[in-house]
Amino acid sequence: MAASKTQLIQAAIQGSIDAFEKASSELPKGTASQDIQDDAGSNALHVASHHGHTDLVEHLVDQCGFEVNSQVDAHGRNALAVAVAANQPATVKSLLTRGGSATSEGPHGPLIVSACTSGHPEVVSALLEGGADANTTSKDGMPAVFLTSAMAALKLKLPGRENEAQGGLDCLDRLLKAGATPNVSAPGGFTPLHVAAEAGSERMTSALIAAGADATAKNAEGQTPAAVAASWGHRAIAETLLRSSAGDNRSVDQLISEAADREAAQRQQKATSQIPAPEEPDDEKAELLKVEGNKAFVAGDIEEALTAYQASLRHKTDAAPVWSNAAAAALRLRKFEEAMRYARVARTLDPKFLKAWYREGQAAEGLKMWEDAAAAYFEAHLLQPNGGTGELDFAEMVKSAVREGKKEFSEKKKAQEAAGLS
Repeated sequence: MAASKTQLIQAAIQGSIDAFEKASSELPKGTASQDIQDDAGSNALHVASHHGHTDLVEHLVDQCGFEVNSQVDAHGRNALAVAVAANQPATVKSLLTRGGSATSEGPHGPLIVSACTSGHPEVVSALLEGGADANTTSKDGMPAVFLTSAMAALKLKLPGRENEAQGGLDCLDRLLKAGATPNVSAPGGFTPLHVAAEAGSERMTSALIAAGADATAKNAEGQTPAAVAASWGHRAIAETLLRSSAGDNRSVDQLISEAADREAAQRQQKATSQIPAPEEPDDEKAELLKVEGNKAFVAGDIEEALTAYQASLRHKTDAAPVWSNAAAAALRLRKFEEAMRYARVARTLDPKFLKAWYREGQAAEGLKMWEDAAAAYFEAHLLQPNGGTGELDFAEMVKSAVREGKKEFSEKKKAQEAAGLS
């Protein structure tokens, strides 16, 4: 019987109706093919749906008694949810004509939301044609149109994820054409148009405006989408949004100036709350000690350099370069926790300080804090995206940190399994 079970699931993987029928005929009397599952709790219909074998899927439902809705795998997914997750639009369409519901939910919420945030436009179209509501919300009450915009914007920023982002933008187009309301907001008052403005996506911005998005909507900080675009340096987007903002007569340069003033005020407020006060305020002593530290560092006396930087910080604590230099010295001495603390103060004082983010990433790597390393390198990548000749390739550093994190997780999991732990 074990062999017949294996052959039956293998037939579903291959999509062979003949092989499935042969394996099914060899099952012990009284054993239903619908009840045969692989190690992941998937029956033949789930497996065939995952692989997009539509002919076999139709055979299993029409001729073999498999149920589209009631039979679920170990993850709580019916065949339609499996096909949606696997981006199999033809199979999704077929299952919808065989009792599947386009408005149904999977373990993570409505299928239309899952398809949109995964960037599967053809599946989204199939679900919309099957009756899914373009204004569906997630389990947490977030509108699909906002989540789709946010996920596409995130992927636009991530190195190597541009193609996935285009899939998300295609999903957004389909939602809007199906009547999704663009004027929805998330906590903080951010609308999809704010998201598009921050991402600097001309395509997303144009699609939302064409669908009637309100360019004058303000977030919790009182910023319009145009102001958000300007604060992120997306001049062309800001100009487009201003043309659609009735009553807003500011220029892009005014918006940029306002954003700079707001950022400076926020940075000062944050720094005041997080940066220690100098023990013995004295700017002149601080400068002399910084110079001593620099000389010692260049001479290779890293211990002396770190001591000088620390002494400088006793007299003046709002100089980001000194904190960053202290981080560099601590890194050379493999004092990673110290280095991370110094680097974080430096980038708090100056969020656009490239070296501070880089050194925070290095410190996190030294501590094997891979997520923190990837996050720091990503911030550095946003400040220097090109990675050209003579420049550090921060995009590759992000990928490397993610790879190391996955590798460490895998090794820990194997060790736990070997020790009989869960």
